[in-house]
Amino acid sequence: MSGSVRTFSTFTLQLVYSLHQQFKAVRSFVFIDRVDEVTHCFANLDVGEAVEEVYRAATVVDGDGTATSAGRWRRSTRLLQHARAALDSAHPVGRKKQR
Repeated sequence: MSGSVRTFSTFTLQLVYSLHQQFKAVRSFVFIDRVDEVTHCFANLDVGEAVEEVYRAATVVDGDGTATSAGRWRRSTRLLQHARAALDSAHPVGRKKQR
C-alpha cells in the first residue's frame, strides 16, 4: 500500500472508529480484492490500536494482489449492499430506532 493510500485509509478507519463510538449497531468492512468484515477490530481498543488491528487482521488480498475492473465492480456492489443493510439496522447508542 502506498503512503498516500495508507494515510487516507487510516483517516477513514479513524472516522469509522468514531462511528462505532456513537452508534450501537455499526458493522465495518474493508476491501481490496475481497471484502472482509472488521467490526471486531473496533471493540475494546483505542483508535490507534483499532486501526492497526484492521491492517493486521483483515484478509482482503487474493492471489497476486491484482484485480480486474469487473471484479472490483462486483466487490463494490457487494460492499454497498452490506453498507445499506448495516445503515438500515444502525441507530444511535441509547436511542431507539425511529420509524
